[in-house]
Amino acid sequence: MAKIQANTPKGMRDFGPEQMRRRRFLFQTLESLFLEFGYQAIETPSMELLETLTGKYGEEGDRLIFKVLNSGDFFKKLSPVLAGGQSPDAKKHLPLLSEKALRYDLTIPFARFVAQHQNEISFPFKRYQIQPVWRADSPQKGRYREFYQCDIDVLGSDSLFLEAEMIRMYAEGFYRLGLPDIQIQINHRGILAGIAEAIQAPEQLRALTVTLDKMDKLPLDTIKEILHKEGFSVDQIRMLDPILALGSGDTPELMAPYIGQTQAGSEAIHALREVFELSLAPGPLAGAAQLVFNPCLARGLDYYTGCIFEVTLPGSGMGSLGGGGRYDNLTEMFGLNSRSGIGVSFGAERIYDILEAKEAWPKEIQQGPEFFFLHFDRSGALKALSWMEKLRQAGHTTLLYPDAAKIQKQMKYADSQGARYVCSLGSEELAQRSIQIKDMESGEKVTLSDAEFAERINQGYYGTH
Repeated sequence: MAKIQANTPKGMRDFGPEQMRRRRFLFQTLESLFLEFGYQAIETPSMELLETLTGKYGEEGDRLIFKVLNSGDFFKKLSPVLAGGQSPDAKKHLPLLSEKALRYDLTIPFARFVAQHQNEISFPFKRYQIQPVWRADSPQKGRYREFYQCDIDVLGSDSLFLEAEMIRMYAEGFYRLGLPDIQIQINHRGILAGIAEAIQAPEQLRALTVTLDKMDKLPLDTIKEILHKEGFSVDQIRMLDPILALGSGDTPELMAPYIGQTQAGSEAIHALREVFELSLAPGPLAGAAQLVFNPCLARGLDYYTGCIFEVTLPGSGMGSLGGGGRYDNLTEMFGLNSRSGIGVSFGAERIYDILEAKEAWPKEIQQGPEFFFLHFDRSGALKALSWMEKLRQAGHTTLLYPDAAKIQKQMKYADSQGARYVCSLGSEELAQRSIQIKDMESGEKVTLSDAEFAERINQGYYGTH
């Protein structure tokens, strides 16, 4: 049999035990937060019908959807086209090749789920979802082709209290993860619509938003060059100057002289003012999190209609660590009357990478089994099994080396597993009805009688003093 090179596809990764302990900490921390705020868990399939996903993320998003080939002889279905000398049309003949796709995000599947199960749920419906998604993107630092999203959404209410709730959840979530200094940027699609109207270019709203969304990546002169290439006049670009000059410490009210006369702009300024007030009413945000108005924040997805968010960690060089926003018509395409919704996502993979780079993982998640039992012989191993049962019932993790190998080899293995205590039950300990425990952190040892060890299990203390 020919040898196969052991590699993963580009943009996809393996996770070893240590990485999984860290990822589990990340996911469990967020899941605990979601539950505290009254969100319920759902899961949707890895694959959706292709028609469910396409046309929801814009042209660029559609290009990044991983399509799944139909089973069976799909080329047979194409043969009449090829026999007629025609070149297959990608859009027209795609259903012959692919009817399904890997999900691109969790929001569109959520909208489909709600429409499909509308008679089984109560509105407003608050859900959280922690599952992988796939994008046929170019892999780079912090960007993968398979990655997890941690989403929260509420469907069935247009209350701005929900925007405020998600802002506080962002602050609290990153604080618990050890990243308290985040910046939560906020804008409103109405701000962007008001800008386009104020410079007399309402029909160019999409080109304007796509370009302004690059403000954090490109120099201002480059932004203006792109706008000029998109058909904006010199006067229109000049009218943008005071807006583009607004800093991160400025407030939505400062937009009033420029877009306050437009309906979309006026309504957006009012909504943002209310969100700021509601977000800060209970008190300061957790940690050192900042809520910052950014009039150029656009978010690329086409379905946002109201407030939009993006989370960054200044100085990390990682880009967005989360984002989302308000959407008002996402369920209509699935036959459910329009229901206002709002959702945000925590960028689990980038959060992981930052915690890894900062070596900011909590010490307790680095440990392996709390109690590692050496294997001397059958009698000692059987006694170890008895103690392990008692320890597990008390909530501890245990591990017995499966073979009676050399003790040096077993100790090396215990160290590699990150064991907290190493327990010895050799012939001497068995004869004296005792157990020797070595603290792997201090290196100290203590010998306890069976009765003393049983008492310590009840007390939850295992130190050497």
